[in-house]
Amino acid sequence: METAHNSADRPSHRNPADDRRPSGVGMTGQRVALAAGMLLLAAACHDNEVPAPPARAVIAQQVTETIAQDVEHYTGAIQARYQSVLGFRTAGKILARPVDVGDRVGKGDVLARLDPADAGIAVEAAEAAVRAALAERDQAASELVRAEKLTSRGFTAPALRDARRNHLNAAEANLSAARHQHELARNQLAYTTLHAPEGGIVAAVRADMGNVVSSGEPVIELARDGEWELVVDIPEGRLKTVGYGTPVRVTLWSLPGRDYTGHVREIAAQADTTTRTYRVKVTLSEMAADVRLGMTATAWFAGEQEKAIRLPLSSLYRDGEKPAVWVIDPGSARVQLRRVTIGGFREQEMEVATGLEAGDTVVTKGVHKLHAGERVVPLLTNTGGDARNDAGDKGAPS
Repeated sequence: METAHNSADRPSHRNPADDRRPSGVGMTGQRVALAAGMLLLAAACHDNEVPAPPARAVIAQQVTETIAQDVEHYTGAIQARYQSVLGFRTAGKILARPVDVGDRVGKGDVLARLDPADAGIAVEAAEAAVRAALAERDQAASELVRAEKLTSRGFTAPALRDARRNHLNAAEANLSAARHQHELARNQLAYTTLHAPEGGIVAAVRADMGNVVSSGEPVIELARDGEWELVVDIPEGRLKTVGYGTPVRVTLWSLPGRDYTGHVREIAAQADTTTRTYRVKVTLSEMAADVRLGMTATAWFAGEQEKAIRLPLSSLYRDGEKPAVWVIDPGSARVQLRRVTIGGFREQEMEVATGLEAGDTVVTKGVHKLHAGERVVPLLTNTGGDARNDAGDKGAPS
């Protein structure tokens, strides 16, 4: 007997593929989830971006034109104004030299002696010649007196008297010559001793005991007492600031803190063929007792007054082989390298001839840490060297 089953009780037969078909609502959820993931990924990437570096704080200085008087200085040595090179007036062998370098001597002091043996013999010979000439003169005078008596009495002819007179004249001439030779011999003997012509200091010794020297050969160099001077060599391009009588300030390396005054006494008419410099002699008005010849000294000359832009040497940078400085743009606060022409150097400063104008702001320290276009915060320095922040941003100076 068949049993009837209700259709409601029949098991349903579904296709498994039907469960994998996406419905409209399911697709929408997946798209939302995908978009949210992409947004999260983009946010994560944005968080990993490197932030822009902060502006670098730099020491800077605003360019100003000043009326400056340049001071030029040149180094030389202290010398005596009158310095004599002394030698013997006769040849011979040096027997003694009682002075040495640095000794102070007075006028007439003995500086050196030659062996006087030969000169002494010459003096003795000259003295003998004088005695012989004197005897001959006396005899000629006696013969003339006798001839005059005989002639006056008529015993001899006048010619004999005249002959005796001529003989006497010749004898007197010989005596005079002998006396001159004796004087010359005595002078030659005196020349074997070298005396100081004036007081001063022995600056150099050119010959020693035992040396055979010729007449006039340098033996002693004497720096005479009196005016001392500083001798310096000046380039021809700087002579325009130096003239006769120009006042000069003088300092000595071995005596720091002391200033001396002087004036230009002499300027060489011709430049040195090797250095192309002109020798200038500065007469010193007054010197201390502890100043010695040969000391190193510096002459300071006041130059011409002119407009000048001066910056610290620490602001100098090299753009290849050209000098340059970092200039801060006032609008963007970024640095740009600008080439300049250097007019000269003075102690810790340089003079900029071209390339900058009054009002420019130049980085003066840490120039080798910068690169073009870098944003900076200038800390401006005043003449005293103190820095002040010229912007609202803060930072450590480079």
